[in-house]
Amino acid sequence: MHRSPAPFHLVFATVVAFSVIAAGCSSSAATQGLPGATVAAVAPGVSPQPVASVPVQPVASVAAQPVSGAGSCKVTITGDLAASWDSQQTKASAMVSYWLSPAAHKVLSATGESFLMGCDGPGGAISMYTTNVTTAAQFPQAAGTYILNSLGASSGPGAVIAVVAPKGDNLWKITEPGTFNVTTLDGSKFVGAFQMKIAELGSDLKLTGKAATVSGTFNLACSANPANVCK
Repeated sequence: MHRSPAPFHLVFATVVAFSVIAAGCSSSAATQGLPGATVAAVAPGVSPQPVASVPVQPVASVAAQPVSGAGSCKVTITGDLAASWDSQQTKASAMVSYWLSPAAHKVLSATGESFLMGCDGPGGAISMYTTNVTTAAQFPQAAGTYILNSLGASSGPGAVIAVVAPKGDNLWKITEPGTFNVTTLDGSKFVGAFQMKIAELGSDLKLTGKAATVSGTFNLACSANPANVCK
């Protein structure tokens, strides 16, 4: 099955991220923190909610430029698919509700705490986010370990949703819950690692028998733009 010209993860990231920050961006900075970490639980039977539903705004060209002095993410895929890439953080590649102004916070997560991050490179792209009903208790501004699952799986508030799109004609799906570990989420950084297992779908949307493991790390910073309240 051939991938459409605009994969879901790119459309999703563009709709949410650029609608908040396309009005104008500048350099990077940091933000504030709260103590206490919890392990986010999956609530069976709770359908995932989109992070936001807003019209696409014109994209400022500066939004795709690297943030000087900010962070990066790294992805490695091993198994029947081999790929790796490093991606420097841009002004639109990471959005954390704790870093946003009250008005922008409502756009990203009207009822709770959420984040949206993307890690794109020559080998593919990965997007990760929480649902917009995730609360501060389920995703605190602190270190914690979370379940990583695919869109449409039984992932309730507090779980992290991942969309994986390796470069190539066929689609890949997450085959079992992975892990999303936050080691730092404080006044200046959002740092952690993730891992998940994926399997290839053929043109008939059936498993081809090929499988791989996706591992990654991220070290991101709050960027100083009109949507954020970095300190």
